[in-house]
Amino acid sequence: MKFLDRIWGQDGQVYLSSNDYERDGSWVDEAFILPASDAISQRISSLSDTLDVYFSPVKFDGPRREGNAKTSEWAWSDLDDVDPRDIVPKPTIAWESSPNRYQALWNLGESVPASEASYLS
Repeated sequence: MKFLDRIWGQDGQVYLSSNDYERDGSWVDEAFILPASDAISQRISSLSDTLDVYFSPVKFDGPRREGNAKTSEWAWSDLDDVDPRDIVPKPTIAWESSPNRYQALWNLGESVPASEASYLS
């Protein structure tokens, strides 16, 4: 949970999204109002190992739609098979999302509109 706390901070509305490819491929978005570390941890723990779970570094004002996106201190990218140790500028946070596939975040040092943070990626 420290990982998500670092990204989301302590207030706002955030989403976890999950997708069950083995069942029907449907997406489920679940909203959480921060601070919600216990509720988010419990939800992640309760999810089946067959689900893919995603998060957005962006907070929202209402449903998870582009028009409801608030500001973000993070730029993000799916690096796919590019190793984050091989790129400049180095990501602030990077992780292996599946074998030899990576995602990364760069802390911008200030809040910018989510559309601008998305463009920086």
